[in-house]
Amino acid sequence: MTTTPRADALIQIEDLRREFQMGTEVVAALDGVTIEVAEGDFLSVMGPSGSGKSTLLYLIGGLDRPTDGHIWVRGQDIAALDENALAHYRRQEVGFVFQSFNLIPTMTALENVMFPTIFAGVPHTQRADRARRLLRLVGLADRMEHRPTELSGGQQQRVAIARALVNDPSIILADEPTGNLDSHTGGEVMELLSQLNQDEGRTVVIVSHDARVAEFVSRTMHLLDGRVATSPD
Repeated sequence: MTTTPRADALIQIEDLRREFQMGTEVVAALDGVTIEVAEGDFLSVMGPSGSGKSTLLYLIGGLDRPTDGHIWVRGQDIAALDENALAHYRRQEVGFVFQSFNLIPTMTALENVMFPTIFAGVPHTQRADRARRLLRLVGLADRMEHRPTELSGGQQQRVAIARALVNDPSIILADEPTGNLDSHTGGEVMELLSQLNQDEGRTVVIVSHDARVAEFVSRTMHLLDGRVATSPD
């Protein structure tokens, strides 16, 4: 078994396990997952509800800690980081996109995108310039001063993608980003993620049960009952 990370893998996961106590039983959400993600990959993790997809994404993103196993990102085992170092990793290395958008309803699109940069210590003028550039990038130049309730679902998800990019992360983690969207709008969001991957070299890992996302990604992995059902192609 490997005990050191490979130099050519951006993300290397080995024998990853995550168990939860459910009453008197221990349930294995992940049961020995081993995968690698190279820089510039666009990987979809597919599987039915309860297969461990979101758990895997949250572990890569540092939102949860594994029961056992390793997650190396750029050679650093993030499972071994203390809380301060893990917060820095989440802030600098990873951008999150969620199914439910998670926008702050009292803030405008511009303010929502700027918000994460406050914790990164970015000066106000630079925060605003960066947020405006990203909102133009995702096609919302004319919606910057609109609040979430004044935006469609697809527009809200575009704001969420811009927010995920504001600290210039190398990795975008997307958890069912099309789950609350109709098929046409979902396709537009996937095209945007594909553009970020191809034109800007962002590494994207997307979790979904929607088979249509496979049209946009470079490779697909299937999880079933917390295990890899097929190897990444």
